[in-house]
Parts: sequence; C-alpha cells; structure tokens
Amino acid sequence: MTTTLPSPPSPPATEIDPPSAATPNGQGPPPTEADRADHEEGLPSHPPSWQDLGDGTELPWSEHARITRFTTAQYGEVVVKAYRSRGDDRRRIWDAWENCRTNGASLTPLLRTHLENGIAFELMPYRPARSVYEVFAAGGAWPRTPRTTKELEAILRQVADTLAILHAEQADGRFAVHGDIKPANLLVERIDQLRIELSDTESVVLVDELDPARPGRHATAAYQAPEAGTVVHRPQDYWSLGMSLVELGTGRHPYQRPNGQFHSPATIRAELAQRDPEIPEGLDNRWRWLAQGLLVRDSSLRFGPDEIARWLAGEPVPDVPSRPEPAPPTVETPERGHTFTFAGTTYAGPRELAAAMGAHWADTVRLVLGRDLEHLVGWAQQACSAQVVGLVDVQERRRLNLINEHRAAAELIWCLDPESPPDFHGRNCDRVGLGVLATQALHGDPEAGTIVTRLFESSALEILAHRPQHQDLQQLGDRWRHLVQVALELMARRPAVGQMPTDDLLVPHLLSAVLSRRRSHALAEQAASCLTPRSTNVEWFRSLASTPNDVDAAAHHAVMVLTAPQADLEGAAVHPELDAWARAYLERTLAAREAAQQAPQQPPRGPLVRLLRALWRRWRYRR
Repeated sequence: MTTTLPSPPSPPATEIDPPSAATPNGQGPPPTEADRADHEEGLPSHPPSWQDLGDGTELPWSEHARITRFTTAQYGEVVVKAYRSRGDDRRRIWDAWENCRTNGASLTPLLRTHLENGIAFELMPYRPARSVYEVFAAGGAWPRTPRTTKELEAILRQVADTLAILHAEQADGRFAVHGDIKPANLLVERIDQLRIELSDTESVVLVDELDPARPGRHATAAYQAPEAGTVVHRPQDYWSLGMSLVELGTGRHPYQRPNGQFHSPATIRAELAQRDPEIPEGLDNRWRWLAQGLLVRDSSLRFGPDEIARWLAGEPVPDVPSRPEPAPPTVETPERGHTFTFAGTTYAGPRELAAAMGAHWADTVRLVLGRDLEHLVGWAQQACSAQVVGLVDVQERRRLNLINEHRAAAELIWCLDPESPPDFHGRNCDRVGLGVLATQALHGDPEAGTIVTRLFESSALEILAHRPQHQDLQQLGDRWRHLVQVALELMARRPAVGQMPTDDLLVPHLLSAVLSRRRSHALAEQAASCLTPRSTNVEWFRSLASTPNDVDAAAHHAVMVLTAPQADLEGAAVHPELDAWARAYLERTLAAREAAQQAPQQPPRGPLVRLLRALWRRWRYRR
C-alpha cells in the first residue's frame, strides 16, 4: 500500500534568492549548487520522439532541472526529468546505473533515456510518497524523525549496500561515485516495510583509478565532503551518508539555523575548513559513534563499508580516529629589507599582504594609481620571486591603460595569493555574494550599485574565476556581458525622448537574472506586468514584448522593465478626441509664443513715464 503525502514546503531562501514565507511544517531541503547558466532558460518537458506521453503536469521539485509528471498506458504514473548535460559519459553512466540495479542496488529504475542537443531526458516511475526528506524530515505524514531506530537502520543498510555495488569496479575498469547522497535523493518506494531507492544520476561520476576525474558540477554543499571540490573518490559518499543519518536521526541538519534555513554554501565550506561539524542532540551513543566515524574530515581515516558492516552486525567498531588539533601558526620575524608597508602596516609575506589588500580596497586602488606599484614589484623580487612575473605584467598593462585600476587591484591580489577568496571591492563575489550585491543594488543601495558597475566595467570576474571551486564565474561573466550588450542595443533602438534615470539598474537586473533561474522568472513576470493598455500603444515597446523566448530573453525583459515608464508616457493619448484638442491647443500656444518673439520690441520706458501712466490708470479707475 502506498501512501500519498501532502506537498512539501518550499525550499529555504539563500543569499541569491529572495526569502519566502516559511510553512508550518518546516523548511525544505538545502539548495543544490549547479551551473545555473546551463539551465537558465526553459527546458522541454520530454523529447519529441516520446509522443506517447501526452500532456503532463510540471512538478516544482528541482531548481536545476524540469520534472514533469505523465500518465502512460505502458508504465502508469511516470515522471520525466530534463536537464542539461555536457558530459560525454552520460550514456555510460546510464549503462552503469542499470548494471548496478541488475546486481541488486536500490536505485531508481530508468525506464527510458534520451540525449539530444545537450539535454538529457530520464523517464522514471512516479513515487507518490516522494523522498525520505518529505517522510521523515519535513513534517509529513510521519513524525519529524523516525519513530524507532529500526527505520533509520533500514535506511542505513539499504544505502550502504547500494554504495558497495556502485563503488565496485565495472567491466571497463571504472567505478561510480554518486556525489550527492542526501535525504531528498532517497525516494520512498513503499512506506510499510520501508524500501527506498537512491535517485539522481546527474551527480554520478565515473572514476578510473589511473585517470583522476573532475568533481561533479551538481552537488549540495550541506552534504558535501570537505575534499569533494578537488577530488572524486569513494569516501566522499560515506561523508554524505553520515550527514544524512544525522539529519534523519535528530531532525536537524548540523548546518541548519534555528529558524530552519540553511547556511550558505560559502559559510559551510568556511566552517568545514576550520572545525568538525557539530552533531545535534538526539542520537544515542551507538548512533553518535557511527556518525562521528563517518564525519571525519581526513578521508583516509573515515569509516567505510567494513566499519558499517561491523556496526550493523553488532560487532565492536574501531575507535573513532583522533582528530589532532591544528598546530598554532608560527610567527616569523621579517628580515630587514624584505618587508612592504601597506596601509600603515608592515608585511613580510605575499599571502598576508594579499589579505590586507582585499580588506582595504581603496588603499589598493591608490597603490595602483601611484608609484607604490613600482615599490611592490621591487619588494617582490626580494621576498617572493615567483610572483614577480605576474606583478610586472599587471604593471605594464596598467601603464598602457589596457586595464582600469579596479581590474589591476584584483589581479594584484590574485598574483600575490592565487588561493585567496574571490573578493572585489572588499566584498565576497562568489555566487552567493554576487546575489547579495545585485539585490542590494536593485533596492537602491548606492555602494552596492557602484561595486556591481565597477565589477562589470573591469571584467574582474575573469580574475575571480581563477580561484579553486570558482571557475564557473568565468561562464557567468561571459553570459552577463552578452546580455548587457544585447540590452544596450535594444535600448539604443528606442526613440531618444529623454535620458532615462534608471539605466544604471540594467547591470544589476541582468546579474540577478544570470545568477538564479527564480530571479529570471521573476524578471519575466515583472516585464509582463508592464504590458498596460497605454504601453502597448507604443510600437517599439510592443516589439520588445513580441520577442520569442530565446537565450536573450532576460535582456528583453530587463529593457521592458526599465523603459515601461517612458512607454506609458508616449502611449497616454488613448482618446482621439482628447488628442485632437490637445494638439490644437499646443498649436495655438506655439503660434502665440512665436508671434510674441517676432514682434518688434519697444524701447524701455523711464521711471517718470511709468509714474505718469500709473497715475493716469488710477484716475480713470476712479471715474
């Protein structure tokens, strides 16, 4: 018997999406990090070759893909997941997925698969109970946490068995790493005698021991292992399993705020770089011991399949590896003549200097504009010779005026410390930080608007994209620049009635649109609301609205939002008779004004003449 649960609450807001009202049943799962530029525009619900599906209903279950529900005669209730896939291994991943299912892994069946024009389609059975997250963690039909440890142990056993099969070597010598194990990806096939299925093939990566694989681009930071951004291997799936067990067993994720929302991905990574996750209260000693073994940041010491099997069998489990305390940083005394003074402080190493330059952006710009840049290069020749080539290149291009001072400041910081955070103008400019800047600029914050404009004009995203785990900023910047160029060309076509005071909002509007699909849809809805009876009377504005929904749709929507006031003014004359009267009145006024200007001017009268004329008018009035 399958139980249909109520619809889950909306996912929590992040720094790049506007906050939404929380539902009484709790918050949704944490947001998934993906390359948003890949799925910014609308995806088809199914490939044209699957004509037997008929009409479907779109389900708002994912922010990075389109999921549509269909009813078929052959399979019954099914869903089709459409997402963009650039990997050449997509068909091999599907084959490995079905091979693992044949070997006994609890994986979601792929009834059909199709790859066309870079879009992957997967036909899967529809599970009315949704996922373990809705059943256990989101306040659905069951309590917020499992009723007994029996259900939690059943989840652990099935996921561990599935991982053992996924991680086994395939016929081609490679093995699969899921990369995004979380309660929302554990679908409930049946609730009585709990049976679950691991879903989401988009995050799967095929790994060859002799050929390192690149990390997947689809993952959730709240469940990612600390090393997942640089390496793909089996232990990262066991970290994700440990995070999922803690959330299901306690009803609260370690990186979840008291109000139910999750920390941003950047905050989670910063926390993991400094300390171990704090396991919430609610687990007994036996389960806490297993969770601590799975959440060891050193992947070589992390619990794996052997320790889980012994734990499930009730056998003694090795002690959780001790986590040595980090050694205190050593303070080196700078050698005389090898220090550089910046903003009133002396620095001996390039990394410390780069951090100070990022925190004091105005002083860094003054350094670029003054003669201190030459002193910096001279210091680097003595203190850090490896950075000299990059610093000299920045100095030369700045001398030739090929880059502005803000681009030069960003390049200096990167040359001194390639692993520095992606900061610009003293603000964090990863995806989350860019979303915050765009939101503040659109709400009238002048400082945020200035930073966004300078970021665009300097093309500094190309430099920020050199940081590890932030390479996607390059593609984001290219798309942002393309949309702004298209929007400027569209605005140049409108009649020059007057300069529009809101042109400076164009860049933040399009930055917000390329960061979030939700923001892009909100911009489209805002543009649709600008289609009033008066604005549609204007031909150039009507041509913007009739543009087909292509890859440049966000540029058209932004221009519509910004030019709507001008279109309303131009299209205000909706009554012909009123328009004729206003035109006649305007013609009479202009004619009278022109006649007054052409009339011969009389010589100015003296004060005696003006006095006599005033007395004459007064005498006539009394008579």
